[in-house]
Amino acid sequence: MKKLGTHNSLSYLPCQWWLRPFRWMGRCQRLTIAEQYDKGVRWFDIRVKYNDMCVAKSGHGLMTCNVLIKDVLALLDEKKDVTVRLFLENSIFNHEKFFIQFRHDINRWRKEFTNIRFVEGGCRYNYTRFIEDNDPVRICHAEYWKKRFCIPYPLCWARRNNYRLHRGDDETTWSIYDFIDIDYID
Repeated sequence: MKKLGTHNSLSYLPCQWWLRPFRWMGRCQRLTIAEQYDKGVRWFDIRVKYNDMCVAKSGHGLMTCNVLIKDVLALLDEKKDVTVRLFLENSIFNHEKFFIQFRHDINRWRKEFTNIRFVEGGCRYNYTRFIEDNDPVRICHAEYWKKRFCIPYPLCWARRNNYRLHRGDDETTWSIYDFIDIDYID
């Protein structure tokens, strides 16, 4: 069985109202976490953003979703064979403010959610890693950012490239996709 994962696994959730016209740039999934799991996904990329009260929610870039990370982890903890990568997603201007809180939360979540295998646990802006337990990973959308000029449109990228990239999947490496629901991903 191929090892499937999703990039920005919670980006199917709505963000704050004033950024919704730009959601097409940051949305990488349409399926819920449960639907992704049913599709065969076992590796989830969860982005953590803290609000001013140090409450961990999900987000991607400027977008913040109104879901608590601990609630998502509790849902995944009920499943089998789940791997989660946590990434601190706060702005480059304030990520250090939440750096210590993120490290604390990772340690707490690893103790609380024992059915989840946590990997990487990093910070988006300085790539500090808090968890050194990693598997080989092939980020399928990474080619997208190698282009000199591109408009961030993950759905268009997935439609054009998921099939080609999926043919190269194997059983030893996690393949991480945008829009895992595109029909030719089995």
